[in-house]
Amino acid sequence: MSGEHTEAATGAGATVIDVTSRFRLDPEVPLVVAEVNAGAIDERRVRNIIASPSGTALALAVVLAPLAAAAGLRRVVASTYQGAAGGGRRTLKRLSHETIELLSARGARVGQQGMRPLSFNCVPEVGSLLPGGATAHELQVVEETRKVLAEPDLALSVTAVRVPTFFGHALSINLETEGPLGAARAAEILRAAPGVLLHDDFPTPAEVIGTDSTHVGRLRDDPVVEHGVALWIAFDSVRKGGALNALAIAEILLREYG
Repeated sequence: MSGEHTEAATGAGATVIDVTSRFRLDPEVPLVVAEVNAGAIDERRVRNIIASPSGTALALAVVLAPLAAAAGLRRVVASTYQGAAGGGRRTLKRLSHETIELLSARGARVGQQGMRPLSFNCVPEVGSLLPGGATAHELQVVEETRKVLAEPDLALSVTAVRVPTFFGHALSINLETEGPLGAARAAEILRAAPGVLLHDDFPTPAEVIGTDSTHVGRLRDDPVVEHGVALWIAFDSVRKGGALNALAIAEILLREYG
C-alpha cells in the first residue's frame, strides 16, 4: 500500500516522507533522523523519497551518534522493552483484553496462533522469528541504525522484548568505544546532544509519554570492557519514535530546500 501511494505521489512531483518500513533499507532512499543525518536529505533527489526509521533505531541513533563522533563505536548490545503500541492497534486491544481477563480471575491462555499471553508477562519475540534465532524486527533495527550512522559494519546486537505496557519504549544499552570515553565524558556529550534529555537518575516509559525527547539515564561505566559505558533510554514510541521525526524532516525541507 505504501509503495503504491508513494510512487503515485512522486510521479506527480511530490517529495514523500515515508514512515513505514517499505523504503528504509532501499539503497536509493535516504534514511533520515533529523538530529543525526539531516544532510542525507539531499540524496532524496534520486527517487524523491525520504524514509524515517523505526522508533527503536531512531532512539539508538540519536544517542549513539554523538558518542560515536567522540570516541568511535566498537560494539553495541541493546535490549529493547517495547510497549503494546509498537505492535499496532491489534496488540493494544490484545493487551487490554488479556489484562481484563486476568483481573477478572479468568486466567491467561495461549492465544490464537500459539501466541503467549502478553499481560503481566514479557515476550522476547517482536516480529517473526527467523532461522538463526533473531527476529525480523531485530535485524531491521540493526540495519537501520547502521544506515543512519553510516557505519555499515557496526557490531550491533539487538534483543527486542514486548512488555505489558500500553505506550512507550525503553532500551538497555552496553557499548564499547574505540577510544577512551567514560561515563563522565559521555554525560557531557549527551547533555549537549540535540534531541537528548539526560536524567540524573532514570526515566521510565510511563513518565516520558507526550514528550519530544529521547530520555537517557542510569549512565555509568561498564567495567567488563576497557572502554565500556552502560545506559538506559526511554521515549514515546508514537510521538518521538514516529510522527515528530517526519515533521522535523518536513520542516527542514521547507526551510532549506523551499
